[in-house]
Amino acid sequence: MEIRRAQPSDRKAVMALVAAVSEGDYIPYCWDDWVDDTATGISLVARLDHRLVGIAHVHFLSKRVAWFQALRVLPTARRMGVGKALSQACLDYSARAGRQVARLLIDIDNHASRSLTAQAGFSMIAEWLRLEKATGPVSAPDIEPPKQEQLPRLVELAQANGVNLWHTDWETYDLDVEALSISLRNGTLHVLADSPTATMLDISYDEEDEEYRAYNPVGEPMAVSQIVQAMESAAYERGLPRIAVLLAADSPHLPTLQQLGFEFAVINTGNGDSMIDGVTIWEYT
Repeated sequence: MEIRRAQPSDRKAVMALVAAVSEGDYIPYCWDDWVDDTATGISLVARLDHRLVGIAHVHFLSKRVAWFQALRVLPTARRMGVGKALSQACLDYSARAGRQVARLLIDIDNHASRSLTAQAGFSMIAEWLRLEKATGPVSAPDIEPPKQEQLPRLVELAQANGVNLWHTDWETYDLDVEALSISLRNGTLHVLADSPTATMLDISYDEEDEEYRAYNPVGEPMAVSQIVQAMESAAYERGLPRIAVLLAADSPHLPTLQQLGFEFAVINTGNGDSMIDGVTIWEYT
């Protein structure tokens, strides 16, 4: 098996692989940028018997953390060690680039990927459960982006609340000023206008699901309640039917969201079984 850096000439084969794996994948929208960006990451392809059978991408989130994503294996090439080989290649590239931690996200119900990831030596470090509610008119305070100089206070707030991960733009960072600065530049970081260091929320718009989505609000219950209501108000004004918040399984804010009318999202896992929707975060050190 040959694993190498992706080239622009691989595009046609990559798109065919992605189409064979699933419909509506996000990779076609990102692939060209990933291949062109050799400064902050690397895209890899695996070839076996003169055909492209797998892909993966690594994004360097910081000097410490590499983010793994987009591991895809051609259905006809599964159980041939392609995924394992790509995972190891990603780890090798990350180590050579000086990153001490590899991190990735897996949907909570993707048992095959979770098993493969565990076999590769990763450990699950977080489980975030999805709560959602239909939007409606709600009285809420104003929210706004924080000022850059307020970010250290917000990091202190997170640390005081025992929160050390920050999820924005589909990636999970160490919660520090650098991560919040990225969220701020993305235009997704919000605080209460009249109390800018009491709570914070990364509010992203998911085009496919037509919803505002946030992860792990930080702050005291009253402040969290206010900023989540502001998120709902903004979604309602935009005409979005639903908002979602993903919380750590042991989050103290679960009662707060339930009082606001949030309910756990449930997915059907087959054979009449169901489970709470969510995502898991894995790490290799």
